[in-house]
Amino acid sequence: MFLRTDGDHLGPLPELYASPEALRQGIERALARGLPMSRLLIVEYCAEPVLPRLYRKFSVFRVGKACVAHTCVDDTQWIAKFGQRGISPPEFFEQEFAIVRDNPYGAAVWDAFDVAGMEYGRADFGLVEGRPQVYEINSNPHVVLEDDNPNLARRRTSALFAANYGAALRTIDTPDSNTLVTIAAPALRKH
Repeated sequence: MFLRTDGDHLGPLPELYASPEALRQGIERALARGLPMSRLLIVEYCAEPVLPRLYRKFSVFRVGKACVAHTCVDDTQWIAKFGQRGISPPEFFEQEFAIVRDNPYGAAVWDAFDVAGMEYGRADFGLVEGRPQVYEINSNPHVVLEDDNPNLARRRTSALFAANYGAALRTIDTPDSNTLVTIAAPALRKH
């Protein structure tokens, strides 16, 4: 198990707990650091490295009726939040392109969005025995459409994601009716 806080982008606290007693001590340390009990979440740790000491976080965006696979995050730690450049073997970049192109996990992750009642967001997940294990659905995800990675295959995959994501957004966009919308808030009117 691990602990995380509800409603922020901090990610999990760095410790894994293998017993109820270790978890209790972890909760006490979190409270001593000033985290409120009402915001602590206990999450089951369920991950497998994709290679020895290499973890991969997968992500899928839901945009209305569309499901769009995102680029992966590779890390040497079980918390694969931002990843580390230069640790992925070359074949991972081709696998990643296929994931973004074919979205093999979108249908499996779709149910998590439905259970959460969310029509927009990003689900982050890992694979355990080839099956997605969703850890989080972020309702206000940070979206990066350009990638400065030196790897050409990664930049190609990021461009494909940007195109897929843009296409999904266009399906929920309202048609241009060429009419003005009046905003009643005086503070916004000047803008």
